Amino acid sequence: MPSVLSRPAAPDFTPRWFYDGTYVTTDPRGRPGKFLRNVTVVSFKPEASPTQRRAALRAIRGTVVGGFHRPSAYYIRLPEADQPISSDSLSRVLALLEALPQVAWADAYDVSVKDPDKRR
Repeated sequence: MPSVLSRPAAPDFTPRWFYDGTYVTTDPRGRPGKFLRNVTVVSFKPEASPTQRRAALRAIRGTVVGGFHRPSAYYIRLPEADQPISSDSLSRVLALLEALPQVAWADAYDVSVKDPDKRR
């Protein structure tokens, strides 16, 4: 079975647990709204290979849990071992992703925006 990162577009799927309030925090970039502390939204450059996409996931120890097609972006769940991820930690993860050459953009997931077209 091919990896979700091998497909030309991200899966069009949002897990229900995104909206249950358990993982909500403030935005690491200071914007108003409610954001998931353990999920990043990542869009890869069109030329990024599946290997480069997997390398980005390994760099943050993330797992694809969903995504949307326009623009193609993946919802990446971050591991929370013994303690919740803080806004500062999420900010560092976003900075790491944005520094990778295969990443077009990365952001926190805003649960207050329901339409993916308005998320970015």
